[in-house]
Amino acid sequence: MSIDVITPLGSNEVRVHLMNHGHAVRGVEFAVAVDGQMTFSVTPRPTLQPGELLILRTAINHVSRADPVSYISCYDLTGRVLHAWWPDGEHRVYRVKDHPEERVNRSQLMARLAPALDISQMQLVPYEEVRE
Repeated sequence: MSIDVITPLGSNEVRVHLMNHGHAVRGVEFAVAVDGQMTFSVTPRPTLQPGELLILRTAINHVSRADPVSYISCYDLTGRVLHAWWPDGEHRVYRVKDHPEERVNRSQLMARLAPALDISQMQLVPYEEVRE
């Protein structure tokens, strides 16, 4: 899986590209935060197949030069293993069914890139899937 956060030239719009580079997965969740705004959700599709790309348009108005903070996570089809990736390519595996102490939440996943980020202070904004 990979997540790319894109602001087209000449625009304040934020788009998110979610790409599955591996096996079929379920429960794909993403989050993007910048400029005091955040969008996050489990994706509208229950599974993502190998090679599948999901493009999302967010209502985030990116007005600063700050880099967005983001992650993508998903479960294997058995639901036993949670995988998380960040834009820098780091990948972590959490065996949540066998080791409940490994459960993580959005705040913990976002804090990997921005330890001071308080998602409770972010304005939540919607997103929509782009069908191109």
